[in-house]
Amino acid sequence: MYWSYLALFFLLLAFGRGFFIVYDFYLHDILWWRVATCIQWFGLAFLALLIGYLILEDLYHQIIIAIPPPIIALLVLFVPVDLVSAPGNVFRIIINYALAPIYAIVIPALFFYLAYHSVGTIRRGSILNGIGFLILYAGRVMASDIVRNALAPIEWISLILAPGLVILAILIISMGNQYELLT
Repeated sequence: MYWSYLALFFLLLAFGRGFFIVYDFYLHDILWWRVATCIQWFGLAFLALLIGYLILEDLYHQIIIAIPPPIIALLVLFVPVDLVSAPGNVFRIIINYALAPIYAIVIPALFFYLAYHSVGTIRRGSILNGIGFLILYAGRVMASDIVRNALAPIEWISLILAPGLVILAILIISMGNQYELLT
């Protein structure tokens, strides 16, 4: 189950990124943003299932951890366009600046919790995963509109640092998942 959850997480993450690329660079239609965000939240559900699988023994509790991301995903997809597309809209602000940061803190914290209660290669792998996800979310924050606007005079920092942090994070997460093979 571990590898299935992890594979589905990364698959949905990559698939959602593809929709974001189309939205950011080719078709600035809100439908592309909605589909991309929906896919990313479903990916987070699989990551939550993975962490629940590692930490909790009861399947019922594992599923409870994974329920909020699909609900958020479906809300993003099916809430009326007027509530999502208007600049400074409350719904979009809640998704991007309230719920996403909660998961940006909870996911690495759960990996650190697992590391604290484990030993050996599981501990080291969990620490690497926690650090990797912290760096991943830092890279995604660097790519946000708020940071890009704040760094407008020196925009190249955000343009270089954001993808650099994401690539570094993916390497660290990969090392964390393959740690026992690397030693």
